[in-house]
Amino acid sequence: MENPSHHSNSSSSSSSSEDEDTKLEVTRVLKRRLVVLLLKLLRDSSINKERVSTSSFTGSLFIQELLNGSSSTCYELMRMEKHGFISLCHIHNLRNRLIKNRFQHSSQTIHKYFHEVLVAMVNFSKEMITPPSFNDSSNGISNRRLRQIFKDAVGAIDGTLIHACIPTNQQVPYRGRGRGECFQNVMAVCDFDMIFRFVVVGWEGTAHDSRVLTETIRNPQHNFPMPPSGFMAPYRNVRYWLSDFRSGGKAVGKEEIFNQCHARLRNVIERAFGVVKARFPILKRMAPYSFTTQTKIVMTCFSIHNFLRQISMDRLFSNMTMKWNWKVTMPIKIKTQLQAFFDIDQEFMQQFRNQIANELFQVFS
Repeated sequence: MENPSHHSNSSSSSSSSEDEDTKLEVTRVLKRRLVVLLLKLLRDSSINKERVSTSSFTGSLFIQELLNGSSSTCYELMRMEKHGFISLCHIHNLRNRLIKNRFQHSSQTIHKYFHEVLVAMVNFSKEMITPPSFNDSSNGISNRRLRQIFKDAVGAIDGTLIHACIPTNQQVPYRGRGRGECFQNVMAVCDFDMIFRFVVVGWEGTAHDSRVLTETIRNPQHNFPMPPSGFMAPYRNVRYWLSDFRSGGKAVGKEEIFNQCHARLRNVIERAFGVVKARFPILKRMAPYSFTTQTKIVMTCFSIHNFLRQISMDRLFSNMTMKWNWKVTMPIKIKTQLQAFFDIDQEFMQQFRNQIANELFQVFS
């Protein structure tokens, strides 16, 4: 005789098993239908996908329109005159490569060519940023009397802050000089024609100029163009900055006259920095690339600055020259680099400075 309870348990177990099978089958069917639906959606989206690059102009047509159109529009977009852009393309034979990148290509393609061009420009900087000649008697100083007195001067040296994008956990050493933003400290040497002769990039914004100079000189990889006689610094505890003389009256005594002439000559590097930053707004608001890429961008900007300076009198150079064309004492390196911040005491240079100060006093007092 059958046990009722056993029969009931058996029926319950069988029913439960059938339910599980049904659920599994339903799940498999739903999965298959979901896969089919997804495939259909993907196929439809690829067919009906909206194009992002819808401009009627390809890169080549866009560049040609710029070069054939308004000079001001070309300058605004290219940050240089038409002939400067064409010359730069010819120099590198990169014209076809550059114009491919105009909007009608994917971000991956633009990224690829951006970095290819950037590497080429960094190599180009080795040709454009070359050390000064310490044997050349023509130093580029426009004022005849100062050119004779500072006959061995070859340029000026200074540092400038360039905006940088730094990861949050690494920002502290880059927050330069009391500001909340991050910067890299760039040290450069330029001659009296506003051509950069040496550039070192990548230092933290808080790094002092004297440290940057000292470490750069000590590191043979930088190949710093050390002047035979050294650096000529201004007199200490004596008026120096041009604003001091504009607000405080005429220079008095040989030390003040020397400092004023020194400041005006050294000011050439301030004007050169001003031209670079005015031409390339990215130096004031850097894009969030890796820091290595940021340093390459800075070096590229300085290289293009030199190239344009050598081939033409660009409007930015003209504007900056007119802006600093003072009517009083004209601006004035001894096989020496004029600088205000780096105090490298040398007895010979102190005596030489006193000699020049005496000559200036006789000429301008």
